[in-house]
Amino acid sequence: MLRWKGLLVAVLMVAGCMPGENTGDTPGQDATDAGTGQERYTFEGCEERTTYCPRDFTFLCAMKAIEQEHARGCTTDTDCVLVTPPNNCVGYGVCEPRPAVLAVQQADYAARVATEIQRYCEDAQCRESGSCAPMSFRAACSEGRCVASPE
Repeated sequence: MLRWKGLLVAVLMVAGCMPGENTGDTPGQDATDAGTGQERYTFEGCEERTTYCPRDFTFLCAMKAIEQEHARGCTTDTDCVLVTPPNNCVGYGVCEPRPAVLAVQQADYAARVATEIQRYCEDAQCRESGSCAPMSFRAACSEGRCVASPE
């Protein structure tokens, strides 16, 4: 199932379902009135949809939005790092490609992702797992944005 997560995110991006460019507001930052747990999870700018576990599509959209927010502003490949998100109930970030963010924003990225994982996985009844296809990626800077690039 996890190998399909990467494919799902790629399909969502192509279909235009992922959040757009940052407009100055930080998406999902005000979590005080947002739903927590799988059944109630929301994230500003992300559609409330389910693929397998309740609102897992919404959660993946949130993870991609946070990654995009922390990936802008690189000038060389050395500005970027691949990160491994904390363990979570849907296996986000376990399989390649892992998220690529600015090295100087890695700590902030980790804190934001940990907060959203806590919100989504709180009392999780549904868990996704699977195996990963063997792939290898490196962090790279492409058009001012950190990306995971195949080696």
